[in-house]
Amino acid sequence: MVGPPTSDPSYARPRAHDPQYPSTLETKEDWVSLAATSLVLGGILSIIWGLVALRKGDFFDESSLIWKNLTAWGWFSLVLGVLQFVGASLVNKKSAHARLVAIVVSILAILIGFLSLDARPVWSIIALIVSAIVLWAATVHGPELR
Repeated sequence: MVGPPTSDPSYARPRAHDPQYPSTLETKEDWVSLAATSLVLGGILSIIWGLVALRKGDFFDESSLIWKNLTAWGWFSLVLGVLQFVGASLVNKKSAHARLVAIVVSILAILIGFLSLDARPVWSIIALIVSAIVLWAATVHGPELR
């Protein structure tokens, strides 16, 4: 028996999986908030990456990119950032297609992150982690996003 000593045998601390006592991230609103916040954070990172790629080309090692056109990478990142903001909006509104949009956008972000990993490794790893959180939240807890 867990809890303070008592003579009442029915007293026990609630278990984590007990639906009557949701734990920290067990409510629908918490998973929706996590996915939406992660999408917004990923969108901010993508937009900053895209703007820096378009403005300050010397900040990146252009020779280590898969495609050597840094302007194209900048535009890819800007469009991805906008898509991430749209996905966050749909997730917050609990739209019918929010889960699909969140999964597709996070997969695109992971793909772009891997393809640009050599240009700015630390930045890309941070963006990959954020995108992986969105993908995990959308796939594992997808029904809560609707």
